[in-house]
Amino acid sequence: ITQDNTTVRLTWNLPSTPIEYIENYKIYAYKQNGSLTKSDWKKISIVK
Repeated sequence: ITQDNTTVRLTWNLPSTPIEYIENYKIYAYKQNGSLTKSDWKKISIVK
């Protein structure tokens, strides 16, 4: 995870699994405040 003034970048490596088993990735954003609630998470994209 890397961060600058306005961007957080998350990258990862996939295990040696055939790509056809991966249907999509769901990307969520988290609004950080003092407490953790389910409503702090928001789905922002689906990568197919």
